[in-house]
Amino acid sequence: MCFVPGAPFPDDGLLAPTAYTIQGAAVVPCSASSGDLGPACGTAQWGTDLDILVRNQLTTDAWLSILIDWNQDGTWGGVDANCGTPAPELAAANIPVPPTFGQTVPLSQLVAGLAPIAIGATNGYVWARFTLTDVPLPNPAGWTGSVGSGGFGSYPLGETEDYLLHVGSGQVAAPESGVAPTPPSAFPNPFRSETSIRFATARAGEVSVDVFDVRGRRIRTLVAGALAAGNHDARWDATDDRGHPVSPGVYFARVRGPESRHVVRIALVR
Repeated sequence: MCFVPGAPFPDDGLLAPTAYTIQGAAVVPCSASSGDLGPACGTAQWGTDLDILVRNQLTTDAWLSILIDWNQDGTWGGVDANCGTPAPELAAANIPVPPTFGQTVPLSQLVAGLAPIAIGATNGYVWARFTLTDVPLPNPAGWTGSVGSGGFGSYPLGETEDYLLHVGSGQVAAPESGVAPTPPSAFPNPFRSETSIRFATARAGEVSVDVFDVRGRRIRTLVAGALAAGNHDARWDATDDRGHPVSPGVYFARVRGPESRHVVRIALVR
């Protein structure tokens, strides 16, 4: 099963990396492009390698915890100590998520100073569990994502989503151009009629640029296909895929390339 941002709920959807699903005997990506969480023994940076849409409808903080089965043994718990930096399978615990007042927002843009996640030593597919709770885990060290762990048997409010992710080989391709893969930007921003999403790719490959609204619904696909290494821009004229004008407000442009994944916040004003 693949979660799709905005369907059936407005708060679900992994923005990065690519999630996978199992169809028969094959593992296939949930989106048109495939991508890794990062190289084995590397780190996953929020906003580039890892990001997820969150929506906290409470009036107080919610709490996000993440489990990743680094050793691929089918259970969560313990630490992968086979790298220079230990990689706990409790990859993150009790990240405070402030109220979003009805909006769905990438976690990296909602919470400042998110610590990178240490990746385990084994290449291949790993199961990850993202759990949002209304109270913090009282015993994070004991949390294994199931009833009876972490100090509580259940939580009154919250949500859990499981994703199948891929850890890469750790081989990083050399740039094919003199252009570094810098984070994308939008100009003008805010904008009234048209904005340009500017980004760079260090090597040729499949690139997608999609625009989402604050509820996580994909509004417009600007780029979907192979691009050469270098600088690029994708222009958005504030219309959806059917050519209809969209309402003023905040939108998010997600740029997925061969070597990076980014989300840019943009504002349309009239």
